Amino acid sequence: MYLIEDISDSGDFGSQWGKGDTVSSQNFSWNQTRLVVNVSPENVPFFDVLVFPTRDYRSERFGFKEMGSDFLKEISSYNVRRALPKPGKCALVVIDMQQYFFPLASHIVGNVLSIIEACRSKGIRVIFTRHGHKDISKDGGMLSKWWGDCIMYGSSEWELIKGLGPQDTDGLLDKNRYSAFFGTELDESLRSRGIEELIVTGVMTNCCCETTARDGFIRDYRIFFVSDATATVDEELHVASLKNLAYGFAHILSTEELRSHITNH
Repeated sequence: MYLIEDISDSGDFGSQWGKGDTVSSQNFSWNQTRLVVNVSPENVPFFDVLVFPTRDYRSERFGFKEMGSDFLKEISSYNVRRALPKPGKCALVVIDMQQYFFPLASHIVGNVLSIIEACRSKGIRVIFTRHGHKDISKDGGMLSKWWGDCIMYGSSEWELIKGLGPQDTDGLLDKNRYSAFFGTELDESLRSRGIEELIVTGVMTNCCCETTARDGFIRDYRIFFVSDATATVDEELHVASLKNLAYGFAHILSTEELRSHITNH
C-alpha cells in the first residue's frame, strides 16, 4: 500500500483518489519516487502521483516506527553546546539518500531539499554520498556479514532518490562503509577547499550519519547534525544517537534553525 502525498489534476479519473488516500500497488507501476497510474487510452495515458510508502510497508521492510517528537526538546539536557556553522567554512554532507532507504527517508526529503537549496544559494559546498558494493567478496567486509543484505552498485536501489541528485557544482562520493571518510577522498577534498565544518543530513541516523559525524570530529572538523533532516528505523534509536552526538561530538540543530541562519547570513 502507498500513501498519496500529491496528485496531478487529471479530470474525472484523478478524482478517484486524493491526497492522504492509500492505494494498492496493483494500480501503479514503480518509477523512482513516483508511481505512474495506468489508465485506459480513451481517458489519459498516465499521470504522476507522488507517494510515500505507508507505515505498514516501512515496518515490513525496516521494522520502522513513526518518528514525530520534538527532538531538540527531548535532548535539550545534552545539547548544551549551542553554535551555528560559518557559511564560508562549512560543507553539507547528504548521506545515502538512495532508493533503498526511501521508506525511511521519505518524511525528511522536504527538509533535506530545503537545506540543499539554502546551501547552494550561498555557495556552500554540497556533497552527496551513495552507498554500494561492486563485489561483496571483496568490498563487503563486516557490513555484509552483519546485515547479509547489501546495496549493489548500479542497481535501481543504489540510485539517489529522484529530485535529490547532485548539480554540476556539487560533489558525489561513492562509499562502501558507514563512514563517508573510510576509503574515500572526502578528507582531502574538504581540506583542499579550506572547509573546517560539516553539516550532516541523511540516513541512517545511528549508522552512516553518526559514524561519519564521529569520524569527522576525530579529524577535527566541527560537526553540525540536523535532528529533523536525518532518519532511522525508529525514534528510540534516533534520539539515542542525537543524545550521544550532542554529548561528545556535534552541535544538534533543526532544519528551520539552520536554513534561517544560512539564508540570512
